[in-house]
Amino acid sequence: MDAAAAELARSLGHLDVLINNASIFPDAEVMSVLDADLTYVRAAFEVDVIGPWSLIQVMLPLLRKAPAARIVNVSSVAALQITRGFDPAAVLRAPAYSFAKHLLTALTVTLANELHGTGILVKAVDPGETASHPERGDDDDDRPAAESARGVVWAATLDENGPNGGFFRDGHSLT
Repeated sequence: MDAAAAELARSLGHLDVLINNASIFPDAEVMSVLDADLTYVRAAFEVDVIGPWSLIQVMLPLLRKAPAARIVNVSSVAALQITRGFDPAAVLRAPAYSFAKHLLTALTVTLANELHGTGILVKAVDPGETASHPERGDDDDDRPAAESARGVVWAATLDENGPNGGFFRDGHSLT
């Protein structure tokens, strides 16, 4: 990460957009926090939360130098299972993935608050079920990647009056 930041500083001097899109889905078949493998939980937190957080910290000096920087954290509606999970009949699917995406979305809101007034806007975006998961075998019913990417591009190109913080899909708030 440091080498990438140094190269960007040398070649461009600033960073306009940072899109955090790394993710793992290690526990797709797990339907309860009681059955969660904590090795999967740690891995999901490392990739989906710690990785983006670290990259934001490393790239923040370059983002601050941009005239109107944007940070887009690619999350998932699975995060909403945590905040809306107070229904006693609700089943929590993929707890490692869902909690990691919930924390990424919470990090997004916290960053937006801390960066308020700097010109840097921060958003979490759910791209929807995208035809990019060959391991699940259900891509035939998913959206084409170009369609899913529209929401990410929307968040990355908002003007200074656009929303800061929050969780969106296709330009609409999910919270």
